[in-house]
Amino acid sequence: MVDLTQSCRSINRKREIDKRRTRYHFLHHQSVPDLRGCSICQNSAKARGRKKTYYDRVWKLTEAAYQKYKSSINPTNIHRGSLWHLDHVFSIKEGFRRGIDPKIIASHHNLQMMEKKANLSKGSRCDISIEELNRRIAGSTFSKS
Repeated sequence: MVDLTQSCRSINRKREIDKRRTRYHFLHHQSVPDLRGCSICQNSAKARGRKKTYYDRVWKLTEAAYQKYKSSINPTNIHRGSLWHLDHVFSIKEGFRRGIDPKIIASHHNLQMMEKKANLSKGSRCDISIEELNRRIAGSTFSKS
């Protein structure tokens, strides 16, 4: 049985640490008003930049893969847009978090058409493991030989 008291203490401890960091960061900006001089803000901006670059790269490769393999991803030629989305079965967010090559995340083996409502409720959840995605990619490579 899980000791809820212990887990609540742990959560409260983490919240207190986050409050201290935020308070420190705020006080720091009173003495260093120029955000370019703040290492905390610079690191955060660098991280946002890396994430945006990764997402942009994945979507560029995704669009190319979709155009090339449209007949297998979208065989009934459903219109993408207000009712249907192009979904990454293994999510872009998880790919970024794990440092997976954008080419793997954008692979046509990782794409499927999905109703907008279902895709939005799915969020960044992965419907397959990275091992399964790698098997799909390897399986298609060997079957073409």
